[in-house]
Amino acid sequence: MPTDERTFASEIAGRITAFLNSRPDLPFSRAAVEVHVPDAAQRHDLQLYARDTDQPVLTGEIKMPDTQQGRHPLNAELVEDALSKAFAAGVQYCFTWNVRDFVLFDTHMQGVPFAQRNIEGPTLVVDVESSDDVEREWARDAIGNFWEEFLERFSELVQGHREFQPLPLDRRFIVWLEAALEDPIAHTAEALGAHSSTDSILNDRLSSWMLSQGWEPSANEQRRRQNLERVSRLACYILVTRLVFYQALRRRFPTMSPISVDGIETPEQLQDALDARFREAVRYSRDYETVFIPDEADIGYSIPFLSAAAPQDWARLIARIEEFDFSALDFDVIGQMYERLISPNERRRFGQFYTSPDVVDLINAFCVRNPEDRVLDPACGGGTFLVRAYSRKRALSELAPSPANRALSHADLLSQIFGIDVAAFPAQLSTINLAVRHLSDEANYPRVARASFFDAQAGIPLYDIPMTGDSVRSVALEKVDAVVGNPPYIRQEGIDRVSKSNYAELFRREWPGETALTGRSDIYAYFFTHAAHLLETGGYLGFVTSIGWLDTDYGFRLQEFFLRNFRIVAVIESQVDKWFEDARVTTAVTILQREPDRARRDANPVRFIQLRKPIADVYEDLLSQAPRRPASGDDETTRQLDMNAVRDRIERIEASQTTDYWRVHIRTQRELWEDGAAP
Repeated sequence: MPTDERTFASEIAGRITAFLNSRPDLPFSRAAVEVHVPDAAQRHDLQLYARDTDQPVLTGEIKMPDTQQGRHPLNAELVEDALSKAFAAGVQYCFTWNVRDFVLFDTHMQGVPFAQRNIEGPTLVVDVESSDDVEREWARDAIGNFWEEFLERFSELVQGHREFQPLPLDRRFIVWLEAALEDPIAHTAEALGAHSSTDSILNDRLSSWMLSQGWEPSANEQRRRQNLERVSRLACYILVTRLVFYQALRRRFPTMSPISVDGIETPEQLQDALDARFREAVRYSRDYETVFIPDEADIGYSIPFLSAAAPQDWARLIARIEEFDFSALDFDVIGQMYERLISPNERRRFGQFYTSPDVVDLINAFCVRNPEDRVLDPACGGGTFLVRAYSRKRALSELAPSPANRALSHADLLSQIFGIDVAAFPAQLSTINLAVRHLSDEANYPRVARASFFDAQAGIPLYDIPMTGDSVRSVALEKVDAVVGNPPYIRQEGIDRVSKSNYAELFRREWPGETALTGRSDIYAYFFTHAAHLLETGGYLGFVTSIGWLDTDYGFRLQEFFLRNFRIVAVIESQVDKWFEDARVTTAVTILQREPDRARRDANPVRFIQLRKPIADVYEDLLSQAPRRPASGDDETTRQLDMNAVRDRIERIEASQTTDYWRVHIRTQRELWEDGAAP
C-alpha cells in the first residue's frame, strides 16, 4: 500500500529524533509532525526544534512525488503554504520536499516575489517517481543518509559557521520555470490523450509529427501514454521558449507590448492573444520567424492550447516569468535553458544526443583555427557546437584581431557561423542560442536554416536575412573552413529506400570517380561525404559519431574515401566517457583536413587515440605538462588557449605510446592504404 504523507512525515520525524539523540553535539533536540500553527487553522508537516530553547528553527511541507503539489518542490501552492506557515511561526528557515527533491528557503525576504527569494537547492534526495517507490529499502536508506547530512550542514548555518548559499539568479530562474511547467505539461498530456483518441485526423497528424521528431508511434497503451507525455512536454517547452525570448526582446525593444492574458477564458482566446504578441515581436525585430511563426505542418505549436486549463496554467507561468528582472539576468540563461531544463533522462527519451562541451571544444580547437573561419554545423540541434564556435572565434579575434585591426563584432561572428537542422524545434533553439550572445546588437540575425543538410549546396540561397524596411536578403551557403558537429545516429535499417537512393545519387554527383558507399551505410557516412563537398581545400572536418566506420563493411568504403581526400589528423575514442547518451553506442571523434596532394596525404601520421581517463582529466594531465603562460584574465580566452595547448600536444605525437591517460597508435596513411585501411 502506498505511503501517505502524514505517515511518512511521522516516520521521518522519528528517524530525525533518533539520530539527534545519538548526536548531542548538534544544536537540535527533536522533530515533530502536524504541529499547529499559532492563530491559524493550519499545521506544519514537520518542525525541527533547537536543543537549548526548544523553539522551532525549521519548518517544512512534505508531499508525495505523484501528487499534484508534489510534482516539483517549487510548486507555487506548496511554496506559498510553506512560507506562510514559517512566517506565522516566526521561523527563519523552511523547506519544501517532494521526497525526490528538497529545497531550503531563507524566509527573511517578505514582500519579494517567490521566484526571487533565496533558496538552496533543489537537492536530489532519492530518485523516486511514486509513493510506492518510497517504501523500497534503497529509497529509505538514501532518505536517512540525506537527513543526517542535511542536519550537519544546517547546524553550521544556524550557528553562523557558514553563510546561506542561495542559488544564482539564472539557475533560480530555470528551476522556478521547471516547476511552473509541471501543471501545463500534465494538463496538456491529459487533453492530448482525450482528443487524439476521438479525433482520427489529429491522431494521424500527431503520428506524422512524432515521426518527424524521430520518435516511433506505438499502439501499445503504455507506450502511447509515454509518447503523449513526451509530445506534451516538448510542445510546452516550445511555447515557453517563445515566451521567454519575447520577454528578452522587450529588453531590446522596450515599446513592445507586455504579454497580457487578463480576461482570457478559453484556450482559443489564449492562442490568439499570444500569436498577436509573437507577430509583434517579428515586426519589431524583423527576424525570428522560425521562433515565433509556426510552420502550418508543425502541430507542436498548437498542442499546449488543447487543455481547458490552458488559460489558467499559462497565466500563472507568464506571471512567474514576469517576476524576474530581465535586466539582471545573464541572457546566456536563455540560450542554455534547454540543456539545463531537460534532464539527461528526458533528453534520452526525446532521442536528442547532446555532446559534452569538453568534446565540442576539442573538436572546435582542431577545426576552427582562425578568428574569421566560416563554420558549419549540418545537424545543429540546440546549437552547442555553434555557440562554442562563436565563443572560440570571439576569443581568437581578441587575441589576434582581424585585418581591420579590430575584434570581430557580434554581427561579424553571426555572418560566419552557419547551422542547419531538419526539425523546427532544434532550429529554433539554435537561433535563440546565437541571438542571445549579444541581444542588444542591431544586426542580430543568426544563419540557422530549417532544411535537410543534403539539400544544402554551395552558392544556393539558404538563409533569409532582414534588411531595411520589409526587404529580405537571401544568403547562400558558400564553402566553409570548418564543418563540425554530431550527425544524427540513424542506422542504415532506419533509412527509407528513397532516402538511401537520394544519398547515393548525391554522392555520385559530388564525387565522380570515387568508390560508392555501400547500401548498408549509416547516415553519418553520408554526412561526412556531403560535408567534404562543402569544405574549402585545407579546411577541417570534425564529427563525433559511432565508431562503426572503423570495423564494418561500409566503413571500409568510408576509410578509402578519407584516405583519398583528407589528411586524417586524429581518431579519438574513450574507454570511460559516454559521448552519446545511448550507452549501447561506442563513439569516436574524427578530425580530418581536406588535402588534395597525395604525397602529403600518404606521409601523414594518423593518430588513433584511446582515452583511459575522463576527457576532463586528460585535459588536466596534458595542461599540467604544458609550458607555463600568463593567465589571460578572461575565462573564455583561457579556455580556448587551453584547448589550443591540448590540440598542439596531440598533433606533436610522433610515435605510438601508452600513458596513464591514453594509448596512442600511429600509422601513416600510406601504411593504412597498403594494409587495407584498418588501423
